Amino acid sequence: MSSGITPTAGAELMHMGKHFGIGGGVHYSTYAERIRTEDRTSTLVSIQNYWSLQPIDTTFLLITDTIDIQGETYYVGVPQNITVNVLENGSDTTVTTTLIRSGRDQMNRTNYLEVPLLADAHITQGRWMLGLRGGPMLGVLTGRRGAVPNAADDGYEEFADQAFRSLTVGYTARAYIRYRFNSAWSIGLEPALKGQLLDTYSNGDLSRRSTGFGGLVSLTYRLR
Repeated sequence: MSSGITPTAGAELMHMGKHFGIGGGVHYSTYAERIRTEDRTSTLVSIQNYWSLQPIDTTFLLITDTIDIQGETYYVGVPQNITVNVLENGSDTTVTTTLIRSGRDQMNRTNYLEVPLLADAHITQGRWMLGLRGGPMLGVLTGRRGAVPNAADDGYEEFADQAFRSLTVGYTARAYIRYRFNSAWSIGLEPALKGQLLDTYSNGDLSRRSTGFGGLVSLTYRLR
């Protein structure tokens, strides 16, 4: 399982002081993961023993008479061709492979509308501003698509059939650097981290918590 790249967007309203600020926002986020599984198979090896008679042709000497010459005994015989059946043991091996679960390569996605409560700390130097911003957030599940291997490991359980929490609690944190190009507008780059603190499943059979990290491009307008 590996992470996926997804977009996020949002808007925030902040009351900013000289070095600190407070506010909130609305974000629309998608958490994605790529799941790769191989075929899961079961192999049954069956060995069956059997017995058979194997005919073997051979020749033996049949003694038909004896002759005594000067105290020595000599045997007179004729060759005889016969077939001897020899009892042999053998075995047959049968291998049966059964597909239990097919492999998949797919992207799982969950979508949330997130409402963060934000605190901000920053410093300003000329047209530049450096800061940190973050806080807790509530996430409302708006969509889900995907599947994971089931508990028996013999198939998949679709997200649509799983019990997800409709409301979850999480966090967001980011640093930013912004450049003000006039009295009202500024643009910034912001490395960001966000995640969920609660299990997103509601039944407790499985455990899942989504996290994400990446970067944002921000456009800020100063109201006054």
